[in-house]
Amino acid sequence: MFTATGTEAIPNNATYLQIGGTHTASTDLVIANAAGQAGTYAMSSGATLTIGVDFEVGHAGNGTFIQTGGTTTVNTLGTSALFVGTLAGSAGTVNLSGAR
Repeated sequence: MFTATGTEAIPNNATYLQIGGTHTASTDLVIANAAGQAGTYAMSSGATLTIGVDFEVGHAGNGTFIQTGGTTTVNTLGTSALFVGTLAGSAGTVNLSGAR
């Protein structure tokens, strides 16, 4: 189990691979937070991702989220949602297969 408090960011040119287990971001999870950055979050069967507020795939940079299994829950606090390619000039890609 991994729990982050506050905003959690996947840094430049990094890939976060979750194979099983539980990952909880108490507020935001941001992939590619700054312009010029690229980041990837990939998760597979048996993994659970829970995000309290915002899930931003490509906030200012180029973000990718790949889910081939498991469960993702966004906005458990009821105040926001999923954003893909949030700011002008950013890009986001979400690939889902066999996911919930």
